[in-house]
Amino acid sequence: MKDLETAHVWREKNGYIGKGGVIVIFNGLAQGWVNELRNPETWRPGCIAVDEARHSWIAVGGDDQCGASKWMPKDTHSWKMRARSRHNSKRYVS
Repeated sequence: MKDLETAHVWREKNGYIGKGGVIVIFNGLAQGWVNELRNPETWRPGCIAVDEARHSWIAVGGDDQCGASKWMPKDTHSWKMRARSRHNSKRYVS
């Protein structure tokens, strides 16, 4: 939960509320903002990315020198709940 709060405080302090994108955090410190989650190789494994909806990803694989190999959802429970709510809200027309 600390990473989510760190990201939100950084957004408020730096004027990034409503701009989308993600805040990247490493070792509890916000490293900056990017407009979309991409290029894991430019981040060290263990970095956390948090979007405005409070979804989070963790950079995994790779190493400190070459960067991470991919971003993975950090809290899979919240992602599953989000997917279910989207599925249940769709209307099917026959």
